[in-house]
Amino acid sequence: MELSDEMKMLREGDCGYALAPGRGRVKVVYEYRTIQLEKSDATVRDVLVGVDAETGEVLTVPAQSTPKLKAARAARGSYVSRSRDRTVHD
Repeated sequence: MELSDEMKMLREGDCGYALAPGRGRVKVVYEYRTIQLEKSDATVRDVLVGVDAETGEVLTVPAQSTPKLKAARAARGSYVSRSRDRTVHD
């Protein structure tokens, strides 16, 4: 995936909204986290993710973070990742 000039680039501290399981639309704050790849157990550091402002649960991965996760999965042969809070499918 190549980042488009039209894609909104998010930064740490930016806010938005995402759907939380069982709770509906909630506020998220974007921050960098370390993501653990589920199948390969590889660690991907400094991944920008959307975190529930109240619970700290990872709810979303912005498009700009997917190339980093895809590269780590390709290197390890994994396709599902999980954060310290929940599984992230992108």
